[in-house]
Amino acid sequence: MAKLIYAIKIYLFRHQKEIFSLTAKEESQLKRFVQFGVLLYTKSWIQAPCAAEAPRGDLLLWKNLQQYQSIDHDISIAAQKILQNHMWYLSDETVSLALFSDEVSPIEKQKIITEQWNDNTDYQKGKQRINDLRVVNDTAERGVKLFEDYNRLLTKNEKEKQFILQVVEANRKVIPAQTTKKSVICAVSV
Repeated sequence: MAKLIYAIKIYLFRHQKEIFSLTAKEESQLKRFVQFGVLLYTKSWIQAPCAAEAPRGDLLLWKNLQQYQSIDHDISIAAQKILQNHMWYLSDETVSLALFSDEVSPIEKQKIITEQWNDNTDYQKGKQRINDLRVVNDTAERGVKLFEDYNRLLTKNEKEKQFILQVVEANRKVIPAQTTKKSVICAVSV
């Protein structure tokens, strides 16, 4: 998402030649990237952490990618191939999370299982629990990727990486997780 935001900024200010000097090809590729991000990727990315919306969101993304072929065939095909590698987790168990989605109509829910879900108190309790869930894989994968990228920026020397990790760990022990500005200053000045 950060790359998309930067790309949008570059695209918006592309005519300011004193800031950006893009070739015609670079500008064209940038436009394609921003267009894909704005029209398809952003909505899916925002909805991904919501467990109840994730299965439906993935299926809608698949459908939208097929329609996107009329706008940009190459990007559509490439994105479909990547998404197809992640469809393995759409099992009966995870698809049933869609029963707790406000976006899935009662008629669609009845097709999944024949029962009046909105009138069922167990369903209402389950819906609240599902809506409170965080989808761990997506968030964890982003965290790991962010750490790996940051780690590569720091140094390529393994000894230096280990030293940095030791310093961070020592800092965690000295400064508690829930701190105030005053307690940090006191801990650092010791």
